[in-house]
Amino acid sequence: MRDIKIAGTSKQRAPRSDNKLMAQRKPTTEKTKKLDINPVTGFPRGSIEDKIRQIGMQIPEEAWEGLPDDWAENFHHYLHGTPRR
Repeated sequence: MRDIKIAGTSKQRAPRSDNKLMAQRKPTTEKTKKLDINPVTGFPRGSIEDKIRQIGMQIPEEAWEGLPDDWAENFHHYLHGTPRR
């Protein structure tokens, strides 16, 4: 056992058994990795990519046309006013 000092007191904690944790985990196989793909976005349902694509699809096409062509390269300029690259 290891001694742990908390606010001037000494407590003992049992050693962590990694074997118990490993025994509880189920092995990942091809059958358990089956993904449910969203046909509209093309990403697995519930993934961050799926959520971002869904939000992007709600924005009208006219709003995308109003963004600068060099937005990705000069986003610091548009957000913070730094000189363009």
